[in-house]
Amino acid sequence: MVRTSEYIQLRLLAFFRSNVKISKVVEELLRVEGIKVTRKTVSKYYKRFKQNLPLGDLPRSGRPPTLLREHYDFIDQKLEANDELTSVGLQQLLNRNAAL
Repeated sequence: MVRTSEYIQLRLLAFFRSNVKISKVVEELLRVEGIKVTRKTVSKYYKRFKQNLPLGDLPRSGRPPTLLREHYDFIDQKLEANDELTSVGLQQLLNRNAAL
């Protein structure tokens, strides 16, 4: 499933607040901005807006993530520096730098 960018979500919210019909939104986004969205996507967001749900993801049940944002940033930085780094190598680097 492809994630809808924050920009598109904001554009859909603007259309929703202006009471623009779903088919017109799909047409306008493609014609004016070259953004291809489906009627189903627009409909899904319109439904969320009607329910006053936030734009981002809703909280999820289950075990919370064990990695912090700093860990993901660290992994991204190391992979940019060395794209041949293995998962074992990354795990060793994370263990060495556990005080992130």
